[in-house]
Amino acid sequence: MMRASISLCAVVLVATSSSGETWIVAQSGAADATEIQGGMDLASSGDSVLVMPGVYAGNVMLKSGVALIGSAGAGATTVDAGGASVCIEGHNVTESIVQGLRLTGVTHSAYSYTGAAGLEASGDLEVRDCVIEHNYAVGGGIHGSGDLRVFGTRFSSNAGGTDAVDAGAIQWEEGSAFIQGCVFEQHSDGLIRAGTHEFTFVDNTVRDNGLASFGFRAFFVGPSSATVKGNLFVNNAVSVEDWSSDPQLVAEFRGNTCIRSPAVVGCEQGGTIENNLFTGSSQGLKIWGSHSRLDIRCNNSWGNDVNWIGFPDPTGTDGNISAPPLLCDWMGGNFALSENSPCLPENNSCGVQMGVHGVGCGPVSIQPESWARVKARYR
Repeated sequence: MMRASISLCAVVLVATSSSGETWIVAQSGAADATEIQGGMDLASSGDSVLVMPGVYAGNVMLKSGVALIGSAGAGATTVDAGGASVCIEGHNVTESIVQGLRLTGVTHSAYSYTGAAGLEASGDLEVRDCVIEHNYAVGGGIHGSGDLRVFGTRFSSNAGGTDAVDAGAIQWEEGSAFIQGCVFEQHSDGLIRAGTHEFTFVDNTVRDNGLASFGFRAFFVGPSSATVKGNLFVNNAVSVEDWSSDPQLVAEFRGNTCIRSPAVVGCEQGGTIENNLFTGSSQGLKIWGSHSRLDIRCNNSWGNDVNWIGFPDPTGTDGNISAPPLLCDWMGGNFALSENSPCLPENNSCGVQMGVHGVGCGPVSIQPESWARVKARYR
C-alpha cells in the first residue's frame, strides 16, 4: 500500500479516519491503483482513497465508510463520465464522503432514467469542496435519497429532466438534506427539488441562474421542516418557491438577500419570513397561496416594480419597511451595507440586520434612479 506524504495528509485531515488505511490512485502507476474504481475495490470501511491530480473515468461505485478524496482539490482532479449516465454512485451507503473532486460529463439522453446524475446515491452521504458542473440528466448534479450533507461545493451549468419540477443541481427525493456554503450558478432549470423530511439551505450564494426559463427554484414537495437562511441570491429569475402542501411544514426564510431575484414563497401551513432584503426585481416578496399563518416581520422590500405581492402591504407594521438599502457598491458587486443603511440593527426599529451582509463602508447617498437602471440591464 502506498503512503501519502505529509503535505497530502494535511489536505485530507477533515475527511479521513486516523485508524483507516489510505489507498493511493495515480495515473502514473506509482500507486495502489491507476483508476479510482481500482482504489475503491481495495478499500474497506474506515479507509480513504486518495486520488492524485488528473482526469479519471466515471462510473465509480462508492463503499460505506470510505472517503473518496482528491489530493489537490477539485481544480486538479476530475471524474469525467464521458457522456455516460453517472460519475460516482453508491447504493445504501453509510458514512461515505466525496471530497475535492470535479464531477462532469454526464450526458444521458433518456431523461426519464432516474439513475443518471453527476453523483447518484442513497444512504448517508457527505460532499465537501467539490465542483459539479456540465451534467445533463434527469438527476442533474446530485440525485438520490437518504441523509445528504453538502459543504463548500460549486454547482454550475447542470440540467435536470424535462418535467417542470425537475431540478438541475440537486434532486433529493426523501430523507434529509443540509446544504451550506455552496455556490449555484448558470442553471436554466430549477435548482433544487427536495422531498425530504428536513431541508436546510444556509449561507449559500445563488447567482446568474435562469438563462432559459426560470432560475433558482426550490420545490419542497414534502418536507416537514424547511429552512432557507443567510443566503445571497443575485440575478436569478426566481429566488425560492415552496409548493408544499404538507400540513406539518414549518418554513423559515430568514436573513437572506435577494437582489434582482424575485422571492416567491408559499408556506400555507405556517412559517416565518423575517430579516430579509428584497430589492431590484420585478417583484420583491410574493406569497403563493394563503398568508394567514405566516409571521412576516422585519423585512425590507424596496426598489422592486412591486414590493409586496399576494398579501396586504406590511410596510410600517411588525418592523417591515420599504426604504433604500444603501448598499456600498451595487454596480460593482459589493452588497455590504453602508453605515447609514436602514438594514443595520442600529438604524431600524427591530434592532436586527436585514439581509446577509453587515456594514462594509461609510455613509452613501441615495441615487433615485439607480435601481431602475440596474433592473433594465437584466431584462
